[in-house]
Amino acid sequence: MGSREIDSRRLRLVAELIAVRIGDKLFESAKRLVEERRGDLVWSFDVFSEKTALELIKLLVPKSIVISEERGIVRLSDDPEYVVLLDPVDGSNNFAHDIPWFCTCVAIAPIDARSLDDIVASAVYAPTITKIFSYSREEGALVNGKSIERSRPKKIISAYFDTSAQFQVLERYCRLRGGGLRVRSLGSIALELCYVAWGRLEGVIDLRKRLRNTDIAAPYPILLASGATVVTDSPIPATSFVQGFELAAFYSSELADVYRRARSAEA
Repeated sequence: MGSREIDSRRLRLVAELIAVRIGDKLFESAKRLVEERRGDLVWSFDVFSEKTALELIKLLVPKSIVISEERGIVRLSDDPEYVVLLDPVDGSNNFAHDIPWFCTCVAIAPIDARSLDDIVASAVYAPTITKIFSYSREEGALVNGKSIERSRPKKIISAYFDTSAQFQVLERYCRLRGGGLRVRSLGSIALELCYVAWGRLEGVIDLRKRLRNTDIAAPYPILLASGATVVTDSPIPATSFVQGFELAAFYSSELADVYRRARSAEA
């Protein structure tokens, strides 16, 4: 499917509709732990939200395959035109414990997409703060339907790490940035990436090598269209379920260069 045949604005509205419907219905679901899978907790509302999303995608994007965190690849058509990358609840543990920092994520790419760089529309909806971040190739990065106006961020980053070696990368970044840098771990990587795009955080660093493409597919084009810089080791596939990579994103290319220095042996 050629990119000129795609109405990315319409697909952005579709992605927003799905994300908002999932997010609003989320409050109707129970908060019951279902299982622990690959180190992650699976809650009843994760399953409920995915079911809601799949019903909407069948209606609104019927010629598609869906890549979802819970069910993997779901083929809705024998002749798909799109791939829909879905994270029904990013920040599940926050929602389960009444911490109001979570979001719903939908991204749409053509079926021949090679990587997340080929996404044509996406939406990230945060119901507790009534913000919807979205993207289309025609319109760029939006917040609540208007072009993102970036503010200059305070010296705040969000960071995730598992090992002492990973923590040392964060330490070097803080040292290279100078004093006054504050570090947070807020628990919803997609929403935090949108805050980098918006200029509320200067960066997000996730060194755990546990990320999935569904975790970051929706905010990824929002970041790039806003002027933020994303640092990955290689392009991230869009048409298969992959996990086990790290990612960092920064308000500016200058901050990304500081991070690259922090990761290098000479830092």
